[in-house]
Amino acid sequence: MIFSEQIFVYSCQHVAQQRFISSFNPTLICPLQKYSTQPHKDPETRFHIKEALFSMIKDQREMHVIKAGATCVAAIAVLEIPANMWPELIPQLQNMAQSQELLERLGSLMTLGFICEDIDPQDINPDQMNFIFGALLENVIPEERQLTAISMKAFSRAAHLTYRNFSSEQHRAFIMDKIFLASTVQDEDILQSTMEALNEIARESYDFIGEYIEKIGELTANLINSEFDLASKLAIEIWSTIAEIEYKRQKRRINHLGIIQRYSNAVIKIILTGLDKVNENSIDTGLEELPPNCCIVSAGLALESIARVVGDDCIEVVSEFFGPKLGSPKWTDRFVAIIALASIINPPSTDKLPQMISENYDFLLNMLDDNIERVRQSVAYAYYKLAQNIPEVILSSQHTADLFINKSLIHLCEDPAISTLLVGGLSNLYETANLKDGLGERLIGYTANVLSKIIELIPQEQIHKTNHLQSVIDGINTIQESCSLTPDLMQQLYEFLTFYLTELSKSTIPAESSFKFLNKEQLENVQNGIGGIVQILLIKLREGVNDDLARNILALVGNIIHQHGKMISCCLFILHGLIVAFEDKFDQHMNVVKPWLLSAMSFYEDENSSRQACGLVSDLANYFEKNMCRYSDDFMQALIDVLVSNEHSTETKEHAMIAVGDICLAIEDSFSPYFNKSMDCLMSAAQLTVMEANYSTTNEQINRLKIAILDALISIIHGIHNNRIDEAFKRQIKGYAMSMLDYINSLLDNIDGMPEEFFKNVYNLYLDITQYYGHEMSNAIRQNPATKRLQDGISHVQFEGHDEVSERFMTLMKQIEAK
Repeated sequence: MIFSEQIFVYSCQHVAQQRFISSFNPTLICPLQKYSTQPHKDPETRFHIKEALFSMIKDQREMHVIKAGATCVAAIAVLEIPANMWPELIPQLQNMAQSQELLERLGSLMTLGFICEDIDPQDINPDQMNFIFGALLENVIPEERQLTAISMKAFSRAAHLTYRNFSSEQHRAFIMDKIFLASTVQDEDILQSTMEALNEIARESYDFIGEYIEKIGELTANLINSEFDLASKLAIEIWSTIAEIEYKRQKRRINHLGIIQRYSNAVIKIILTGLDKVNENSIDTGLEELPPNCCIVSAGLALESIARVVGDDCIEVVSEFFGPKLGSPKWTDRFVAIIALASIINPPSTDKLPQMISENYDFLLNMLDDNIERVRQSVAYAYYKLAQNIPEVILSSQHTADLFINKSLIHLCEDPAISTLLVGGLSNLYETANLKDGLGERLIGYTANVLSKIIELIPQEQIHKTNHLQSVIDGINTIQESCSLTPDLMQQLYEFLTFYLTELSKSTIPAESSFKFLNKEQLENVQNGIGGIVQILLIKLREGVNDDLARNILALVGNIIHQHGKMISCCLFILHGLIVAFEDKFDQHMNVVKPWLLSAMSFYEDENSSRQACGLVSDLANYFEKNMCRYSDDFMQALIDVLVSNEHSTETKEHAMIAVGDICLAIEDSFSPYFNKSMDCLMSAAQLTVMEANYSTTNEQINRLKIAILDALISIIHGIHNNRIDEAFKRQIKGYAMSMLDYINSLLDNIDGMPEEFFKNVYNLYLDITQYYGHEMSNAIRQNPATKRLQDGISHVQFEGHDEVSERFMTLMKQIEAK
């Protein structure tokens, strides 16, 4: 059957970007939204569309056509089931699932699975789900593999909805019996779907799985001992899911079934069996990534999750596994032994784990010299976790500290994965030692060598090819921020880094520099990373940053801008470091820097730079205070341009709003020429945040925008409130104050899931309006619905400084009532 473009577009509205679109003409994507804006106005057209599509799953004989039809029918169903516009669909599919025609049954099962995968759980009721689960699982017939495979694949898409039905013992028993029946079929696809479904059930219906846990244990143990590697991996992940749920509940002091604690030894042995399956034939040492069906990562994560729940109670059974394997001549034994050990290195509940590691410390660390790369990687990972969770073991003596740091530095320039783990281990060590009294003293003598060696990784080609640069940059920054650096060391590091930046700035594609292997995008990423390091160094140097050094830095920044034809993040990071170092004295460099910032703010094609530039204007306002008047005309015009622009993103506008507020705080009554434009922009944005969100704007973005608007309004009220403003200006302010109160009232209509900062800003804005204008607007404030709503809600929300705000609020309420 031939379908019109509109029919196809309508049917695929919900799934165009998810499924099968690549098999259709891509030109159909463009008119998709246009047609779908009024899809239900003609019932007759709608009926014919659905009939035509339904025939694809009922009458066709080609599986790819049936699958496409199932997708299209499901897409319409997701739209129409919530509105009860297709009530006959699910019963019709249920009947088809019992048809004597195999392909008809398969089509109905696929359609039901796609509907469940895409529909909002609240849009389908438990009775409908019972019909769907019945239709799917009645087709689990071990003798008919194709039917069972399609049925279980569809059920794996629907399994996250079982929580609506699992409270019924009858429904629960039916579903679980069918899952255990499917697990008896020796077929990789069926077993994979069965494990995926069981994982979803464990996640969504955890409170009801206790009675089945022994059968689940038997099932997963059998699978892990089977030839089906991918199903084995998914079986291990079920125990990860259960352990994660119990750990989270444990932390929140919420009751749980205690499955992991009760069966910990048996579960750990199941997982270790999975690790023990690893052999030299199953892993190619030449490949950087492990095979997708390899259970090593899943087993490691499962052990880690279990160890978080049971603490040191897991040590004995794990040590029985890894102890004999550490010295094995088989490299896979050594590899899985270290993986098992690394997985249980969490913050210890007793001294049992630190003691066990201390006893094997030298032997384990010397395994960094192993002749197999994967073994060295696993050792680096183990010490990465040790530095993060139990740094006391590494820093227990000068010997243990020397051994760890010297071994790390020796192997730092090897395989990029090992380098990254060792950098992470060193940075973890500095960070955690800094938080524990006295431990950081053993590291003081190593800092210069450690930082220099890590910085030497930046020009290493393999670090860039394997995308490990950011980990190296993060490690350098963590170490910098975690310890005190001597002025000489900071100067040495600065020269090292600026040499790299000079090399990088030689050409857009630096064929003649040390970084000739980089493409343009990689070049910019490296410069941005180094710029971030230099930023922290400049902030730490502060007094050591003199005018000559600043001019040299600005010349380098100018070269980078010339190289790219724009400001990149590297330049803005460095400028931020200079601004913080010079504070109000940075004024002497503004003739050079101001044009750069204005250009970056207007350059909407690079939103990161535009956002950062707006943030730097905030910093300048905070440092310059009244002297910001000298630059406010140019910066305010640029900020207003950002706010009214259709090209700049919501995130950039958030930063622009905050910068407007900071300028007002800095220049106070001198802000009056910009007041009306600023308030018009802010209130226009405010109105948009309480209307239906634009399709391209997420709820999270809208919530951040609300917080930014409130922040800017608070700053403006504080900045302009003084005795020097004239009466006409005061009347303008009061007019906007009423609009702000109405905005607060609108915001209170939708507060579910809002962060603490939102409530803090709402109350602070209301209190500032009331405090500054309450004596003249007491009736209006008292009658505004926001007043009572805030009064009723003050005891039900929490945020930083809540008690102080609450006391201030109650005092002002009494004053208003008295008037």
